[in-house]
Amino acid sequence: MYNQKGITLCGGEKITISISPGEYRLKCITPINKQNSYLNTKKQWESDYKYISLKEQSNILLNIYPLTDEESYLGGWVLE
Repeated sequence: MYNQKGITLCGGEKITISISPGEYRLKCITPINKQNSYLNTKKQWESDYKYISLKEQSNILLNIYPLTDEESYLGGWVLE
């Protein structure tokens, strides 16, 4: 059973976790100090909240994508 409130992943990494049934609010954040000045932004990259409801014996797949337009990164995340 996974009890932490935060998980750290780097590009290309995957994780499988087991959590208790219930209601959850998820958000992906990259703080300013972890961005390595990639886009030279002065804000942390973050996603909107993703709300999920897990029932007994259910599974979900959550994908995290960088926020982009047609040409470039915008500095944020999309949870699907």
